[in-house]
Amino acid sequence: MLSVVRCLVRRYITEIQRKSQDESITEDDINEVRQDISSFRYELINILKMNDMKTPAVKDGDSGVFGKKSKDLVGGSKSDACPD
Repeated sequence: MLSVVRCLVRRYITEIQRKSQDESITEDDINEVRQDISSFRYELINILKMNDMKTPAVKDGDSGVFGKKSKDLVGGSKSDACPD
């Protein structure tokens, strides 16, 4: 009887673990994190301004820093390079 209960518990635990591993990150999750980071950035800049610290001049929608995608757009991608 005890071995049957152990097997059932083990089966239940592995089923739950499998379900948790199957969950994937969606584009909505990524967009939510990006929005949170952007909001945090603007809040931090405002806090620094209120404490008379030097801050970058930022506009709404202005990233201020070039990321990898921006660099690829400006400089072209490596796949556009001419073959030797």
